[in-house]
Amino acid sequence: MKPLKKIRPNNNSENKFSSFSFQEPQNESETSLNNLPTGEEGIISRLPDNDMLTFLGLRHHKVVQVVTRQKFGGPIIVKTNGRYVALSRSLARQIYINKNSCGQAVM
Repeated sequence: MKPLKKIRPNNNSENKFSSFSFQEPQNESETSLNNLPTGEEGIISRLPDNDMLTFLGLRHHKVVQVVTRQKFGGPIIVKTNGRYVALSRSLARQIYINKNSCGQAVM
């Protein structure tokens, strides 16, 4: 039996979300998707420039609702356009949502 080959991580690979720099909310009605309470919805105002998010239906000015948060730091499940999408919490922190003080989506 041959010994298994060690797999080394490729240090040249770049993070797909590295082009996004962390920014604070621009106004009091804006919050990150990670901070949006379960069951509430809002409209996407800012998100990282990544084609994967577009294919998942997450685009500027789309309504998104937090459905649930998985335990132990697992993904956040959101709903947009009738589609359920699981997002890592680190990615959810990079997506900003606008909502008014009543918790309703701002149009």
